Amino acid sequence: LLAAMAASCSALTHEKHQLMLQLSHFIRAAEGLVTHSDGEQQRQHELRADLDRCLIERGVLVKSIAALEVECADKSEALSAALEHNRQLIDDLKEFTQLVS
Repeated sequence: LLAAMAASCSALTHEKHQLMLQLSHFIRAAEGLVTHSDGEQQRQHELRADLDRCLIERGVLVKSIAALEVECADKSEALSAALEHNRQLIDDLKEFTQLVS
């Protein structure tokens, strides 16, 4: 009876060590997942920061484009006015030339 109990204890001890080993592997795997999750979370934060920077840069570019459009419109108006003035000068010169001839 004593030998049977000793064998049973030995078997239970062996099973306990196997379970402890499995638990140790499980804990390491869980720690790896947590580390991976932390890394992914850090990467998400980095991507979000990149996206925020891109949105800010886009806003700056949109404002710059709007300013350039206004500047182009102003220059277009000035060129149109100069062109009209030149046409008037040409007409005046033609009229003067006819009067002189």
